[in-house]
Amino acid sequence: MNGWRAWLGDTLEGLQARRHQWYASLEAELNGITDRVARHGFYTPVFSVADTLITGDLTGLRLLEDITLPPELSAYFARVEAAAGVSLLPEPRKQGQLL
Repeated sequence: MNGWRAWLGDTLEGLQARRHQWYASLEAELNGITDRVARHGFYTPVFSVADTLITGDLTGLRLLEDITLPPELSAYFARVEAAAGVSLLPEPRKQGQLL
């Protein structure tokens, strides 16, 4: 476990305990992105590489069980996935399937 601490700067438990602080520190920026994509559909009026970068960076937030993203942001993820033809979330592995 010391390897994780050295790499991440904290224990996994410490990181988990602070995730609400990190989300709160991002909230104003997330609200700005949410307002923009709700108005335009994408970050700009048309799908662009910016959308793939934003959703790629923010996908980790979707994986946190106790943090709920605004519905407009969830809809944005779906639009970007559809436009790019990919899923940003890992697909569940089937029994016996290797990584």
